[in-house]
Amino acid sequence: MYDLCEEHKDKIIAIGECGLDYDRFNYSSKEDQLKFYAPHFDLAEKTKLPMYLHSRNTGDDFYSKFNNINNNKKFL
Repeated sequence: MYDLCEEHKDKIIAIGECGLDYDRFNYSSKEDQLKFYAPHFDLAEKTKLPMYLHSRNTGDDFYSKFNNINNNKKFL
């Protein structure tokens, strides 16, 4: 993904849309969503691009995972 971002950096303005969707497990399981949530933040940090985030019916998971990532990377 990083290489793709670098190759098209004149066209890419953000990383996303990224988030958790607990009302759409028919597309992606909770486990898969959680597995791939944090790497988006790594990509945003590496490319220095903002993120476009969403949360759908995730309870506290979205914010707790974000806060754990944010404590290490200092987003916001």
